[in-house]
Amino acid sequence: MSPIICQCAPGARVNIDEIARELVVSATPVREALARLESEGLVSRLPPRGCTS
Repeated sequence: MSPIICQCAPGARVNIDEIARELVVSATPVREALARLESEGLVSRLPPRGCTS
């Protein structure tokens, strides 16, 4: 599988459902990818708002 490139403005809200629809996958792999990006410091999780870039 090739990498997926997405550019977001700093502080922009990341819409999990929208990304899942665009990639034709369920929300679960998107959540897992965001969790990995969070562990690398590339996104922040702000409950209950979700993730931001």
